[in-house]
Amino acid sequence: EEARNLVLEKVTSQWVFWPDADEELVHDSQLHKYLRNNMYGGYAVALRHFTMEPPGLLRTDLPTKLFRANISAKFYGCVHEHPEIALNKGLGHVTTANDIELTHFAYVTEAVRRARFKRNFELMKRDRQKYPDRLLGKYLWVRDLAQLCRWTLERNGGQVTPSIEAKAREGLALWQDIIKDGNVRLIMDGLQFYSELNSILGEGFEYGCLMDTSKANGGLKMDKRQPIFGRFSNVTEAQQITELLLRERTKVYDSRYF
Repeated sequence: EEARNLVLEKVTSQWVFWPDADEELVHDSQLHKYLRNNMYGGYAVALRHFTMEPPGLLRTDLPTKLFRANISAKFYGCVHEHPEIALNKGLGHVTTANDIELTHFAYVTEAVRRARFKRNFELMKRDRQKYPDRLLGKYLWVRDLAQLCRWTLERNGGQVTPSIEAKAREGLALWQDIIKDGNVRLIMDGLQFYSELNSILGEGFEYGCLMDTSKANGGLKMDKRQPIFGRFSNVTEAQQITELLLRERTKVYDSRYF
């Protein structure tokens, strides 16, 4: 965060675009049209992580990579830093830039991913100490605890030691905070790691469903929905996530213009 915030102090343009050194902008000819006068404080850009092990697309994130310079934003985070107008407040009114994207090739092999994890783990510890309420940091710490437990079990022959159990329970407790925060995207991104921690402990139960809603003539399209699946510690958490998803997908119906 410190280096990025020093740069922000020197910005004289109206917009800030912040790709990392290992990211490449695709369809860059489309970027200029997003710099016109409008109501948005920033644009989320698809960030696609490619890999050779396994070959293909590892995952896609949607960080707000383009934002206005005059909204008093700054970066937060000792690692995996992101710009916000205040901690956990994002960048105000943002939308998605649908025809530009970034490609990221920094995690091409499993060996590289584990080396990056080792490098970042101590930085994540520092981040949790400095920003204990940082929502993104909570999600990332649950993810890293799950990965640490998984790789430790690989080395010790699958023995769940007291240290592994303690780390797994720390991740599960933090997951409850993430649910309370109600950020649906982080909840869904972190569901696999929460499920893995339950599986490591041999606890909980599996729950899955398909969900779609419709208030237009198109009707329900269940065949095009991705299933929601996880291993839950208790019935309450399964209910909470189901209700959050339902609320997220139906909140537009409360608009007087829908």
